[in-house]
Amino acid sequence: MVMSILPELRQIACRATRDDFERDHRGLFLLATLPSKSEDFDFNTAVVDNPMARAEEMLSGDAELLLANNRLYRIAKTPRNPWKSKITIGRASNNDVIIRHPSVSKLHAYFGHSEGAPTVSTTLVDAGSANGSVVNGHTAPPDEPVAIEPGALVKLGDVECELLDAGQLHDAIRALFPTPELFRQT
Repeated sequence: MVMSILPELRQIACRATRDDFERDHRGLFLLATLPSKSEDFDFNTAVVDNPMARAEEMLSGDAELLLANNRLYRIAKTPRNPWKSKITIGRASNNDVIIRHPSVSKLHAYFGHSEGAPTVSTTLVDAGSANGSVVNGHTAPPDEPVAIEPGALVKLGDVECELLDAGQLHDAIRALFPTPELFRQT
């Protein structure tokens, strides 16, 4: 069950300094808040959670972490997506980032990237999704790249997300799990 890795992830973020966490967990992440599912949603896809997953694997690989009403997605290229220059986002299983919500299109949007990983400054392109994409309050025109940086607020359909780098993720985990006794004294 995905929930079982939360204590370990919390301990990693709370015991590591921000600098150590950034060094060990490079990359970009989407922290998404999913609204409740619609009753008329009929897109059925099996979702299999790996009960043996460890927090380090989640942070370095292709995985999703459940945080109550939030989900954490690593923005990374996977072998599921045939486009080498795109990190795709959508609800279909062939996307690099799979967001299972009825307001997210099968192929909703994609990040432009180079050398196999997104950079600190990258682009988001709405792929002509049914419910659109919004970046920092501005609607992203279909098929046009929009510059996006860590800290950006992104809305994919009804799913609200924040794009985070590793340092911001460290801070967000500490804010979600305020456990002072775990914090390293520095």
